[in-house]
Amino acid sequence: MKVKICGIGKCGVRIAYDFFAFTMNISSSYEIRIGKPKSKANQFLQKVGLSPRKAKQAFKTFLDKFRDDIPYRISEHPLYVTIDSDVANNEIVGGVMTSVEGEEGKEYKFPGKNYDLNGHKGGCNFHVVSESLARTWNPVPAGIVDGAKKDGGIDIYVTSFSVAGGTGGGSAPIISQAVRAANKNSPCHYMGLGVLPKSDEQYQEHEVALTMPDYEKFSTGRFLASMYGKRIPDGMNSLWLFSNDALRFLLSDQREQGALTEASGEMNLNLSLVNFMVARSLTLLANSSSPRTKADSNADSRELNDFLDERPFISATAQRMVEGHEDAEDRVRAVKKLLRNALTNIRHEEEGLEGLSVPVYAPDLAHLEETLEERENTSHREFLKALAAYDATKGPLEFRTTYRLVIFYGQPDKRWSETKKDLINSACNQFFPNAQQFHYHFRHFGSTETLLLFLVDPFLQPIVSAVYYYANNAWSTSGESLQPQFDDLIAADAFKAPEFFEDKELFPKDIYGGGQDDARLKVEANENVAIKHEHIVGAFRHLHEIYNRRRSPLNVGSRLRGKDASSASENGGTGGTSA
Repeated sequence: MKVKICGIGKCGVRIAYDFFAFTMNISSSYEIRIGKPKSKANQFLQKVGLSPRKAKQAFKTFLDKFRDDIPYRISEHPLYVTIDSDVANNEIVGGVMTSVEGEEGKEYKFPGKNYDLNGHKGGCNFHVVSESLARTWNPVPAGIVDGAKKDGGIDIYVTSFSVAGGTGGGSAPIISQAVRAANKNSPCHYMGLGVLPKSDEQYQEHEVALTMPDYEKFSTGRFLASMYGKRIPDGMNSLWLFSNDALRFLLSDQREQGALTEASGEMNLNLSLVNFMVARSLTLLANSSSPRTKADSNADSRELNDFLDERPFISATAQRMVEGHEDAEDRVRAVKKLLRNALTNIRHEEEGLEGLSVPVYAPDLAHLEETLEERENTSHREFLKALAAYDATKGPLEFRTTYRLVIFYGQPDKRWSETKKDLINSACNQFFPNAQQFHYHFRHFGSTETLLLFLVDPFLQPIVSAVYYYANNAWSTSGESLQPQFDDLIAADAFKAPEFFEDKELFPKDIYGGGQDDARLKVEANENVAIKHEHIVGAFRHLHEIYNRRRSPLNVGSRLRGKDASSASENGGTGGTSA
């Protein structure tokens, strides 16, 4: 599948650039930020006197003929475009995207053109400002909207941004809406790729709690309440979520977590690690249905529209090299390793990050990890027996509430194994007992085995906490905490629309101070950008739907009772939300 990436705001632009850097093996945005812009490959080329442009041209020709490492190189070259107005603070727009004069003429290191958001100069601190700017941008430039409606055009239009970002979080859904309107007859899938900020959730026992800025939690909650409440029709077909919380699992010492809250620590934190995980996962998706792979069935853009169904989703990804002949026990061990690496929290393997794109509470994974534990002698029958003994009620709530599970499993063509394919399917049936499943198995010419899972619309604690915080601060006039009412609303057997919301949201001056953005534009909650009563009620109705999806795997026709229900009650109805 062919991809076009539109990066919005600093975070979104870095994702777009890092996708390009990942596929071309050049400097990441992190390396550029800290002043180390040359990759090892470019340093070598400089020594031998070969220009990067000529080398890339030769390398591209080689790859077009011999695609033997398809999981890492995207098969069909993507298109790029970026949108930002705070150019002075954007190292990609301000540096890499500018032309470089050399002996061979002008060379563009990043093949994307940047546009100011409706001519706005300076940053956007608030979603309502960037959303207003996007709504009045008429027409949106052709370089942004073109590509999807033409024959042989793109299959997936990706809009990348920070969910809490002032520029991207407010304008991304409106930009996506404009792109869809300009390509009405296209079957293209319009995917949001949103990065969640570092949250104050606890993922491990005895973990040192982080502090999440109020404005980030408010902005995150506002964005997701708007999406759950279907406030912007014909916006994004889906929202792929990645979280910067993933980086917490890479720290060797919990005392280092303090660095995450400091500006100096932020500069020294390699955020491109997450961006490269995004790039590899998106590459796997695109290559799973490319002309250079053999597939049992291809996931085209229409199918993405159907099974992602305008909902948020998280991903799980892992890979391994297949070396030499594998006997029956080798195949079982391989499947267990892939599943263990994909379905646990982030780990740093040789080729980058693997695991869940949004973390879950680590102790909830203990039963799954025990089931997938590596043993010396594991037969096919013994593994199926261990899977049958797996108790889904002991696993993460996120897995039991997953609406749909989409499986992309790629194997080397010369070492294709039906056994491994069947074992992957059997394991997913046990770990996700309430999810409708879609299977896409493919073969490629490389030597890597890859697994990519989409967990569609699960119950995610950081999202619930953010929506609670937003609703409490934007809808409560008394200032009292509405968390008990929110918990009762979500955990009730049947949803009943609440009466304690006002007609429309209030602008939280206590969180945002004077209410002016970098260009001194006053924030006004007009009718176009306000989240209204029906939207916030719709958002809580959707949260109720997700939470009550956690049925027993042995009786999928009824709601979960007994031990699990009582434990949920002890945790405040939603697994211990904190507003």
